[in-house]
Amino acid sequence: MKQEYFYRNGLIVPYVSPPIDIIPCIKRIIIGPSPRIEDRAKSVRSLLKSHKLNVKVDVSEIPYDKG
Repeated sequence: MKQEYFYRNGLIVPYVSPPIDIIPCIKRIIIGPSPRIEDRAKSVRSLLKSHKLNVKVDVSEIPYDKG
């Protein structure tokens, strides 16, 4: 498998793409506690719709705590 990289928040992050098509295995996505959680869920739903994927998107019931 070939290691690739992407840039995020000032870091270069390595990743490896799985050798199988995992998309058909995804049935549900849960957006974890975060600020603007509904905006994040809306973005994920929009992405899924643009790829014609029927995946349920839920938001976490755990409250976001900045700490």
